[in-house]
Amino acid sequence: MLWYATRATGEVALLFLTIVLALGALSAVRVGGRRVPRFVIAGMHRNLTLAGLGFLAVHIVTTLLDSYAPVRLIDTFVPFVSAYRPIWLGLGALAFDALLVLTVTSLLRTRINPRWWRVLHWSAYGCWLLAVIHALGTGTDTRTSVFLLLTGGCVAVALAALAWRLAAGGPGHGVFRAGAAMGAVFAVAVLGLWTAWGPLAAGWALRSGTPPGLVAGANAATDPPDPAAGPVRSSGPVRSSGPSPAAGPVLRAPFTASFTGLARARFTGPDGEAGRLTLDGRTMWLGTAAEPWFYAGRVHADDGRVVGVLYSAAGDAITARITLSPDTGGGILRVVPGARAGGSDDAEEDEEKGDD
Repeated sequence: MLWYATRATGEVALLFLTIVLALGALSAVRVGGRRVPRFVIAGMHRNLTLAGLGFLAVHIVTTLLDSYAPVRLIDTFVPFVSAYRPIWLGLGALAFDALLVLTVTSLLRTRINPRWWRVLHWSAYGCWLLAVIHALGTGTDTRTSVFLLLTGGCVAVALAALAWRLAAGGPGHGVFRAGAAMGAVFAVAVLGLWTAWGPLAAGWALRSGTPPGLVAGANAATDPPDPAAGPVRSSGPVRSSGPSPAAGPVLRAPFTASFTGLARARFTGPDGEAGRLTLDGRTMWLGTAAEPWFYAGRVHADDGRVVGVLYSAAGDAITARITLSPDTGGGILRVVPGARAGGSDDAEEDEEKGDD
């Protein structure tokens, strides 16, 4: 629910920011009449800004509370220091900082020089652009049609508002208005090309700076669990099989396997490299001591064994099996390169040959 709330409030905040941008442009060109006086537009602009900040606050709080993405409180204010998509999350932090400055200066407008206030509030267009890039680069709904329609509509409204403001600017500053119009068109064109080659292209999660362990976990979640898999409980050591007994592993910690709890084990592989296994519910992570979440995947019970196909962030697959021992309550961990259905057939032949 936190993850859904984060995405929903972020998109609503972008919608509010776009409406506020359009109302600000209408106020700047003194649009108003008997039916909709100018003070009504100004009041809507102020109140919708505060409402948008409210949605943005919920967006930030739910992001911090959700344990999936490693986002800290400092990441919401200081740009480019996050471990999760640092560039695109950093642009969101910049947009948030700019929005706070714009809101405070609007509340203190009577105490600020009007010329400096107008110059400062031209940065609202840059703040909006940063928010759009943040949404495209960080959001996980980028490829959905609803999100693309929402973002495209926001871009169209912002362009129309800017065009109206430039056209109604009156005489003078023609060079500035022409440059602003050309810059806006160029920025939207670059945004569209970047979206097509970046967030909409395959592999964006890794290229955007998502930790590989999270990407591997997302790949693992796409594997449907075996509906016939029942709960398996075991306690005791886990050994990793090697090509020969001399190269076998050394047990580093006890292991408890349960589909309803959390289990961890450390072991030494055939090449002497320290490894780590984590089993949480029906998800298994396997890797080295330095990268404990290098492989991740769904597992299920299969005739006294825990079997699962695990994926790396690059998409490479391995089949991992823990053969449970009824005598010791532990098991033996075996790993076979590639995805093997149920860990049977050719995987069993590999065990016979000692090639695991």
